[in-house]
Amino acid sequence: MKKKLLSLLGLTALFGLLSCRAEDTSEDSSAPIVSSEPSSSQVEEKNIESINLIAAKTSLNIGESLKLVVEINPSDATAKSVSFESSNQSVLHVSNDGILTGISEGEATVTCKVISENDQEFAKEVKFTVKEVPVEGVKISNSNQELSLGSETQLIVEFTPENATNKVLTYVSDNSSVIRIDQTGLMKALAIGKAKITVRSDSGLFEDTLEFHVVSEYTKKLNEAMNKLKDSESIEAQTGNLLKIKGIHQRKGMTSQYSENTEVQFFSNSVNIAISETQKIGDDSTKKTSKTYRGVDLDHSRYFNFKMSDASKGMSEEDLLDVDFKDVSSSFSLDEMKKDASLYYLDDSDSYGLLNVASYYSGKMLENLKLDESLKKIESTGNGFEITYKGLSKESTPRYVDMSLKIIANANNSIQSIHFVNKIYKKTDLDENNLPKANASTNESYDYLYEMSYEGERKTYEDTSFSPSMFYFTSLGIKTYYQSTDLDNHKYFKVGNTIEIEPINFSPASAMSSVDTISVTNIENENDSGAVLLTEEGILKAMKIGKATITFKTLSGLEVRKEVEVVDDNKVPNGLTEITIDGANKNYLTGNNSLKAGEKHTILFKFQPTSGSQEFSLLCDDTETVLEKVEGGFTISRNNPSTNTIYVTLCGPYDYTVRLRFTFTK
Repeated sequence: MKKKLLSLLGLTALFGLLSCRAEDTSEDSSAPIVSSEPSSSQVEEKNIESINLIAAKTSLNIGESLKLVVEINPSDATAKSVSFESSNQSVLHVSNDGILTGISEGEATVTCKVISENDQEFAKEVKFTVKEVPVEGVKISNSNQELSLGSETQLIVEFTPENATNKVLTYVSDNSSVIRIDQTGLMKALAIGKAKITVRSDSGLFEDTLEFHVVSEYTKKLNEAMNKLKDSESIEAQTGNLLKIKGIHQRKGMTSQYSENTEVQFFSNSVNIAISETQKIGDDSTKKTSKTYRGVDLDHSRYFNFKMSDASKGMSEEDLLDVDFKDVSSSFSLDEMKKDASLYYLDDSDSYGLLNVASYYSGKMLENLKLDESLKKIESTGNGFEITYKGLSKESTPRYVDMSLKIIANANNSIQSIHFVNKIYKKTDLDENNLPKANASTNESYDYLYEMSYEGERKTYEDTSFSPSMFYFTSLGIKTYYQSTDLDNHKYFKVGNTIEIEPINFSPASAMSSVDTISVTNIENENDSGAVLLTEEGILKAMKIGKATITFKTLSGLEVRKEVEVVDDNKVPNGLTEITIDGANKNYLTGNNSLKAGEKHTILFKFQPTSGSQEFSLLCDDTETVLEKVEGGFTISRNNPSTNTIYVTLCGPYDYTVRLRFTFTK
């Protein structure tokens, strides 16, 4: 037999059908009327034989609802009434239409009673369990952590899961003098400062903490104004082509009085060049033009930054020491590099772009002045704003500050100009009203104007004579040696020596191994002797007797091969012995040896150990000194006395060298 499922709506519809079986003779059509004489068209009514009570599940969470379904058999039988009852309404509530709601933890039985048309009663019951949903986490979700002084703000807390049963929280402020919070989560901003608010759940002791800042109305307006300019940085990086900076800084009695005139040109291939002219105020002799290059070396995906402190003299040795190249892998992404190259870099604030320049002046600069927050004023001016201050600072010895910071923006909120003017007067220059006297001069003053142009297309930087390429090798040799004080290029090394390397005979002269780095790409040890090893730390070590060919490669792709040999320590000279000068015995030659000018002097010696090779050569940088090799040594002569020490380099077997010093007297 087909079954019929009845919810409350189904039962209502059923009752309606029962009403329609009789003629409607009453003025009140809402009350069912049953005729005493059935019409010939009435269908014979069927009695209920059984019922079922169906629930989708028998376990509910507190606060969860579930609708019961009553099944009547046969499906075309009718019921006079349906009712529901819970054995414990404080645990599980059931409504007249069979909707269950979990109230508290526990168990309850729900009974459904159905009365048939022939007044026969049918009942079914189902036992249910009601459970608490435990808290698994809490999170403070206020999107704005900035509170205005004096304001009240409701703390917003999210629970995991959302249907957690016990949502009781404890609220704590770590600085109640700044932010006070009651146990409903309402925060009151009492003073400017910071406070951390912590919420802790009653169930499970989960907690979350968020720091809030209480700011003045001035700070709130400033932050809103700066947020309007948030797109400025990306617009500058894409379309800014020329930035002009004019500045004057004077300080009474100090040497830091100078004027600055800078133009920064931005190029399409991620390069910017800043040409700055600075001089001490009133002293033309101090005028100096510097040239700073920043950008991306696109050939090697590296950011570069180098400068000529004095453009009229080119790059000095000090300038070369400050050349800076950064790899993408060890610094930041290529996109960030390109952006950096397209924005003026403000060294003092360690930031770039006019948006950060504006942040620097409105933030760090004003903080350094120690201004009274209540005297700061900010007003909107078209697409920008202006900050002004006139009054005493809050220093131990107050000064009078007359300051204006005006920022003008374009319609797209990119910054067009920043003008910072600040005049500071000492306390002794103020009148009885703490205002500058009529004839008072400033103790310190600033006047800086930044103006960015967005008109026209950017040009491509094409000057290869002064570009990142000047720091990369086009040709070079490799010098190998084994101690930092050694000036010689060695082929031979003892076991245990560290093999140091250095570029020699390279071009261009400005190329630098700190930029065009040199690495070892291959070591060929003859007969697999293991003579030379590259350690995990990147150090070349002479390990065993034998020969090796080392391949070096620069970052720019040049390759150089160098042959070295690791030799027996006993074969390498370690000093001189059996030394005589003109037949007289000498203990050593490394001191200063005084000889008579106009005479030939004979110097004999042997290398230690004496069993080793005694081959040698001589070098001398003095053109008047004459050297001749003889059996077991050499002769030395000079016609004229020497005013300076004469150095003779004695080059022995296996790259052994010793420098000898001579002076010639009358």
